[in-house]
Amino acid sequence: MKLDTTIIEMEYEDLIDDGLTHNKAINSIAKDWVMSQEEVLNIINPYLKRLENIDFTGDLGEII
Repeated sequence: MKLDTTIIEMEYEDLIDDGLTHNKAINSIAKDWVMSQEEVLNIINPYLKRLENIDFTGDLGEII
């Protein structure tokens, strides 16, 4: 069964926006979703990597 990670990614962004640190957000998600921290990191790390990809985000940021 493949988990749709979009909801977890959105929850991570919400927690970060609310002022939680990366580790606290991971811990909160792991607790809420009854997952290990490693399982959550396996979802969040590729998501964070995609956010750095200009081709994915279309954000030219500091380039301009």
